[in-house]
Amino acid sequence: RSITISKGNLTPRFAPYTAYYSATVDENVTSVTITPAVLADKYDSMTINGYAIDSGAPFEASLIKGENRFSIVVTASDKTAKTYTLTITRGNTANNTYRY
Repeated sequence: RSITISKGNLTPRFAPYTAYYSATVDENVTSVTITPAVLADKYDSMTINGYAIDSGAPFEASLIKGENRFSIVVTASDKTAKTYTLTITRGNTANNTYRY
């Protein structure tokens, strides 16, 4: 159904058949809340980086500087699994320029 994050903007907007998402947060943001929700009433399990989570429950994710990758795996009642990858970049690593 959805993946939401407490800081930053998810790109692209969530769609069930899109597997890869990204977001950028300020360097001073040390954690975000990731909240995935399953559309189906019945599903077998859901994990974020291997930690079990319920649909619609918030997951507090610590962030290091640079790229932080989160793997959200939803397993349907028929045991088929769908993996969504969310990469959250802490700080703007593209603008690390040196001044002399």
